[in-house]
Amino acid sequence: MDPKKQNAILAEALRLIAERCPRLRKTCYWAGASAISIEETHHRQSFDLDFHTSKALVDVRPLLTEIQQAFPNRFEVLTVPDEYGSGFKGVLVLSNEERVTIEVLSNYQDVPAGELVDSKLVPGMKRINLPRFLADKIQCIAERSEARDLVDFTAILRHDPELS
Repeated sequence: MDPKKQNAILAEALRLIAERCPRLRKTCYWAGASAISIEETHHRQSFDLDFHTSKALVDVRPLLTEIQQAFPNRFEVLTVPDEYGSGFKGVLVLSNEERVTIEVLSNYQDVPAGELVDSKLVPGMKRINLPRFLADKIQCIAERSEARDLVDFTAILRHDPELS
């Protein structure tokens, strides 16, 4: 799929979630490569939206309920929350039948406010900042070292060499 079209689909899903899911918007920030790629580096196509809680150990089951109520019969749960409500994954079907994977995870520690910035795309939505994303990528590389993590790492350092 054309990267611009894919980004437009993700942007539409993000706008809808921010608009219809105020609890998620308040509790979580937009994380992952889609946040950085769409708003800053424009280095690769992303296919999903990741949301992480700003506070540690938040039970995300109420957020799943909120999404299901905001999008009746349009959100298919792929991974149910565990007994602690630490995360879930699903597919949101947009009105044009495009499908967007959504993952919501509870953080294991509080995220300092300075590591989050306002989304340029969706007012009222926070997103991960570049230094925090870089730190997360370094951790991913140490744990799993997938090609996409190396692509992200390189793109970040090219976009903002002062982070090296």
